[in-house]
Amino acid sequence: MANELKILKSYKQSVIEDTATKDKIYKGEKIITIEGDKFSIELPKGGVLTGTLTPQPPQDGMDTYLTDTGCPFGISDDKVFVNLYRSHNMACTYHLGEAPSNEGKSWFSRIFGS
Repeated sequence: MANELKILKSYKQSVIEDTATKDKIYKGEKIITIEGDKFSIELPKGGVLTGTLTPQPPQDGMDTYLTDTGCPFGISDDKVFVNLYRSHNMACTYHLGEAPSNEGKSWFSRIFGS
C-alpha cells in the first residue's frame, strides 16, 4: 500500500451488534482516514479506532485488509466494511456518498431534526 492519503466520509452507517440479526442505522458524519498502512475510523456510537492494515486478496469487488487485531476491513467505491467482533462485538458498514439534502424539509425539521 502506497503512502497515499484517503479521507472518506460516511453519513449513514449500518451496525450489527452482539447476536442481532437486523442492523441498526446510525446517521451523522463519520470520517475514515487511511494513510499508508495506518487507519483511523470514527465509530457510529462514538469513539475513534486506530491501527494498521495488512493487505489481503481482493474479494467481491472490495480491497480487503486485516487490522492489527485481526479484524477484516474492506473498501469499495460505495462502502467501507469493518468486522469488529473481536474488539467491539459489532460489524459496521459505512455507506459512502454525499451529505443528505435538506430539500423538502420544514425549517423546524432542519433545526430540530425529524
